[in-house]
Amino acid sequence: MAAFYNNKRFVFFIPHRHGHGRSPGEYIVDVNELLVKEHKGNEEAAWKDEVALHDVYNTDVAAAVEWLKSQPYVDKNRIVMSGVSYGGIQTLVSAERISGIKRKAMMIGTAKVSGACSQWYQHLRGGALPGFAYAG
Repeated sequence: MAAFYNNKRFVFFIPHRHGHGRSPGEYIVDVNELLVKEHKGNEEAAWKDEVALHDVYNTDVAAAVEWLKSQPYVDKNRIVMSGVSYGGIQTLVSAERISGIKRKAMMIGTAKVSGACSQWYQHLRGGALPGFAYAG
């Protein structure tokens, strides 16, 4: 992905949300699994907690975007975001919550996440996100 963006004169930047890579904190997949166990048999309750969890992890993405905008080599009027798997969900959440991102591309890596994205799509603005075409 870096080569694709760099060849088009974009800065390629990968933020790590807490719990990912070397960032401290709980890994979102582990927390999701705990929520499913906690709400065993009640998918709707687990889903509500998972939606809230993605909002919490999106604060890391928002902070990364603000940091990126502050860099002198970044054109803050031409910021593009893409994400794969849970990063795809974060891209979708960011489309709703973070201003100043001109284009967004969500790429899904697993069937489980793909199913979650169809639910996210319905929750955010009732499924009416400008610039998104969801092919579920």
